[in-house]
Amino acid sequence: MTTVDRNVVVTLLILIELVAVAAALAPITPYDNLAVLIPLVLMIETVVYFIASMVANPRATIGMAFGTAVLFVIVRAVCGIVGGIIYGSSLAGESASTVQFAAWTNPVAVIVQVATLVLAGPYMLAVVFPDLLGRDAVERISGKAASPVGGTTLESNPAGGFIQAFSYEELGAFIRKSHGIEGFIIYSQEGLVVWHDLPLRIDIDRLTARVLSSSVQVGDIMQDNGLTKVRRVMVETREHFLFATTLNHNFGLILLFNSKVTPEEILSRIAVIAKSSREFLQWKYPALPLAAGMNKEKLSLEIA
Repeated sequence: MTTVDRNVVVTLLILIELVAVAAALAPITPYDNLAVLIPLVLMIETVVYFIASMVANPRATIGMAFGTAVLFVIVRAVCGIVGGIIYGSSLAGESASTVQFAAWTNPVAVIVQVATLVLAGPYMLAVVFPDLLGRDAVERISGKAASPVGGTTLESNPAGGFIQAFSYEELGAFIRKSHGIEGFIIYSQEGLVVWHDLPLRIDIDRLTARVLSSSVQVGDIMQDNGLTKVRRVMVETREHFLFATTLNHNFGLILLFNSKVTPEEILSRIAVIAKSSREFLQWKYPALPLAAGMNKEKLSLEIA
């Protein structure tokens, strides 16, 4: 038996609904002042789609949100015109173009259609333009996201305990394979961001500086009270787990996971991610010393 993808079915239902609403509500559309009404409708719905995309998907960039808005505007316009054609075919003596654009700008139809695209549009994007959603969102909508328990897609036993990368892009692609990862930041010992892949709308530089400062303070507290050096710092919030660890005397790493994964699962992968990052950085910057000499005692984080 042939099965049909759920997202494809939802997309077809969305298109049918958009056309049907335009055709059904076309008779109550005011046909005058379309030259003013059309630009106004375009501007309002573009803003609505843009804001809805940014709110619904925290990982969305401005480009992704704008692309989504443009796509939804085009889809609704085409469906509205088609609905107008269907309604206009039953009329005599009515201007075909007037009926088509009037059906598209019907105030009631606009509200219903825009609400439909805001609520169900991501299912359509997952089929037509998945890049506008992002891989994680597409997998979540399609029900293909890995299970929180045992769902990590990282290699279980990589050769040498790490994965060799030859560019930041390769390293980022490897880290992204870890289930639940939201992003990462590689920073220098001075607290400067060297590379990051963290689409969340946050101040990357400020986050890095504050995490590094707090980590140093925690390490000092531990050592001042006779405890050993801190290997890594973990912060848990309602929605995220944040891990900070020093890779070597030159660089550190911040990892941000969503709260759907367990700390045990994350900890089992931290060593591989950290070692892979460290090996890449040592390969990329061979002239940097591996030890900091006189600054060694100031480090508060250490990865085994």
